[in-house]
Amino acid sequence: MFIDYEFKFKTHVDIITKKLRSLMYRLNKCYVNRIPMYVKRTIYYSLIESILRYGVTLYSYCPDYVLNSLCSLQRKLVRKIFNDPPVYLLTPELLCKQILLENHFTKEEFRRTVPAPYSMRRAHFIKSRADTQYGMRKLSFVVPTLLEKYCGEFIQEENLRIVKKNIKEKLIEENVRP
Repeated sequence: MFIDYEFKFKTHVDIITKKLRSLMYRLNKCYVNRIPMYVKRTIYYSLIESILRYGVTLYSYCPDYVLNSLCSLQRKLVRKIFNDPPVYLLTPELLCKQILLENHFTKEEFRRTVPAPYSMRRAHFIKSRADTQYGMRKLSFVVPTLLEKYCGEFIQEENLRIVKKNIKEKLIEENVRP
């Protein structure tokens, strides 16, 4: 991670943007149109998304003006690789949510619920108290909130592959919604 002396992530986002620009340059040199779709998908997930995942759980909370260059470059790379089909991609903010949910879905410390008094109500997860912006970034608040929002329908699922697929579908559905 690259953090400047003011604890801002602008330098880290700039370094990630530079790495993605170098990939864009390399992709411009090769003939991407002649590559099969499964290879294009592999290129995207192994090169581009792996660079975006580096430190995303921290820098995704940056202001929008810092992340705009990164998001626009991600869209350009997707257009370059996939030739502008309706590809649904995860922005850095949604990618952060996906990583948090996948890493903490099975941990019992975040899955404790408050029993609902009536059968018609859903049980809510126990969250730590968060009065400030810093408190809202603690895992003990963020993970139960995300579990309630995205995983309510399949919280009892045991198969992690199905859980990851459902989480990604929910996040893409939120991204596509107007």
